[in-house]
Amino acid sequence: MDIKDRYIVKIIDLCVGYGRGSNEIRLVDGISIEIHKGMLTAVMGRNGSGKSTLLRSICGLQRPLSGSIMINNSPINSYSLQARAMKVSFVSTEPIHVSHMRIADLVSLGRIPHTGWFGRLSDEDRIIISDAIAATGLTEKQDAFIDEISDGERQRAMIARALSQDTDIIFLDEPTAFLDVINRYDIFHLLHKLTRERDKTIIFSTHDLQLALSEADRILLLDKKHMVHGAPEDLLLSDELSVLFNGEHLEFNRDNASLALKKELTNEIGIQGGDSSALSFTVKALERIGFAVTRQSGKLPAVIVNETRDGCSWLLQKKSGTIELYSIYDLSLHLRNFSN
Repeated sequence: MDIKDRYIVKIIDLCVGYGRGSNEIRLVDGISIEIHKGMLTAVMGRNGSGKSTLLRSICGLQRPLSGSIMINNSPINSYSLQARAMKVSFVSTEPIHVSHMRIADLVSLGRIPHTGWFGRLSDEDRIIISDAIAATGLTEKQDAFIDEISDGERQRAMIARALSQDTDIIFLDEPTAFLDVINRYDIFHLLHKLTRERDKTIIFSTHDLQLALSEADRILLLDKKHMVHGAPEDLLLSDELSVLFNGEHLEFNRDNASLALKKELTNEIGIQGGDSSALSFTVKALERIGFAVTRQSGKLPAVIVNETRDGCSWLLQKKSGTIELYSIYDLSLHLRNFSN
């Protein structure tokens, strides 16, 4: 089979939003796309662009306004609730706070489509649950209560529940929304690993641009009721991300795939020093303060970056003399209200 034919989700002329008839609010229209098995797909866009609505529509939790959604070549609405729960699992953005429930109990709920509400767990079920807990790094915490663990552990527990449901497709709505930077990277690492090692198809919404650009196989970018898509590098080359994120006070740097506030560079300053990390960081600090940085010889004021085995120092040259400083912060203090 050609790799392009190995899709697991097919969306045809989909429109998602709210309401019916004259009260329809269309968030995204005209979506036609195939999502391939084993791929990590990020859905991105500004607040209110329809990311959560699109996810909920694709996985059958919300009825689309029009169009069709195929899971394994069958319309999603042709599956019974139980059959659908064996095809797709969903992790909500809402934080879960449950008293007197342990991680292992929460993860075991993922087996309900296979056992029923009153079904008993078989040995095979217990193996699957244990495997899901281990895959998310929670084995040592499995007896901890849900309301006594960190947000990052709670999110991993929810992913473990989805894993124990044993579906080929996992949808996650803002899986890193309430997490610190370390836990965000941990969750992205886990999602990436699940696609590579378990061939899971994972579709998630996120505002975390840099992580999505570095980890996702594909980005579905929602803007002005339409969607464009491609590998992160495709969207960088086409400048679609620049169009979405550039604004009055914000600019997107395509070269390093980063966002930054626009700076008004009102003064000019020279800089000297060999190519080094210290020089690069100094330039970044000077631009943050509001200086346009130049390598023009003889330009005053100027900063000379000295980097030795013992550390760094900065010589600030100005008409009134030269000051030696020993941190970029001290340099910024002297330049904040600069006067020759």
